[in-house]
Amino acid sequence: MRADALERRNTLIKAARAVFADRGHDAPLDAIAAQAGVGIATLYRNFPSRDELAHAVARTTLAEVRALAVRGLDECRDDPEGAWRRFVDAVVELRMGALVPALVNSLDELPADVRESRELTKSTVTDFIRGLQDVGLVREDVVPLEIIMGIAMLTRPHVLMFDDTTANLVPRLITVFLAGLRPTGLRCRRRSTRNPLYPDEHAARGPLPQPWDHPHPDDGRRPPLNGWDVAVSAAALVLAVAVASISAVAGLFWLLFLDYCPPETCSAENAWISVCVALAVAALVTAVGGVVTIARISRRTLAWPVACGTVVLCAGACAIGFAGYVSATGI
Repeated sequence: MRADALERRNTLIKAARAVFADRGHDAPLDAIAAQAGVGIATLYRNFPSRDELAHAVARTTLAEVRALAVRGLDECRDDPEGAWRRFVDAVVELRMGALVPALVNSLDELPADVRESRELTKSTVTDFIRGLQDVGLVREDVVPLEIIMGIAMLTRPHVLMFDDTTANLVPRLITVFLAGLRPTGLRCRRRSTRNPLYPDEHAARGPLPQPWDHPHPDDGRRPPLNGWDVAVSAAALVLAVAVASISAVAGLFWLLFLDYCPPETCSAENAWISVCVALAVAALVTAVGGVVTIARISRRTLAWPVACGTVVLCAGACAIGFAGYVSATGI
């Protein structure tokens, strides 16, 4: 193939990649030809069908990703962090999340040579990410394919209003995603507080949050106890226990004097039932409320509403028991 013909073919592939990513697999072919600056006849001479064009885009894209991974492996020896960031930025530029669904509906539809290229690319990218895991830049509990799929999902087309209202959304999400891929407790080098992805917004938005600014949910660190919450919860639980204990003593004391209650106006059986049920409910409420309050304190969640609710329910149960006793004895 002549050099000019090869250049024209490559231009068509690049144009098709851009149009497919923007408009999907059903994008009009004349739009691709216009993007490439050629006529529709030229496009059909190079690619007689839409599928052939899509497969050519897939071959080129896989080869580029594979070349990026090979370059990353070479650069990883001297600057692994820079090699990782450059690889991710280049993959993001390819807009894999928008491109892959536009090229094929199923991987089984790809020709054998494209599937073979896909497996080779996956193997090369896996070697690169394994190398990053070995030097401590990527968590070891993450499968390399999950990383590529994560980048693809973040680069899928989003609602247009998000692009209008949230500038540089994808670079921000990618930065957060990469921070979450770092191993537990790892601190990356501070190079600069300026955000290289969107320097124009540095003054308004400030530097990117660093991975160590917030504890990772799996790193074993928990926020400190809320002293005010613990104090109020403890006081409420003590009060609940005191209410239940005083009610138990008072109830038993009242039951001792049932013999002096006039039989015609007094029901000893109902008095016993009222007092015993009320004390059992108060004890159960206090026990359950105490367990739930302690559990919430240990999880660093607000516990004082549960503790205060325990006091109210305990006092309410005792009050109902007292009312039942008064009703049964006619006092």
